[in-house]
Amino acid sequence: MPGVPDPGHPYLLIAGDLACADTAGLEPGLVTAEGGPTSHTAIPARTLGIPAVVGCVTCGWRRRTGSAARPA
Repeated sequence: MPGVPDPGHPYLLIAGDLACADTAGLEPGLVTAEGGPTSHTAIPARTLGIPAVVGCVTCGWRRRTGSAARPA
């Protein structure tokens, strides 16, 4: 899957945002800092029954220009 790691075991993905295609195979769930109930992350998650929290601006993310988001 493009852009999403596969550690070989179940995991909860926490990200700034995800593309629609990246959302499709995520189990057991995901959390994003951006997005909303009609976002390209939330709609496929809801359709596929993947637990998701989107638009979690207080989920403890620190972003730096030019780098990936990481937990604070």
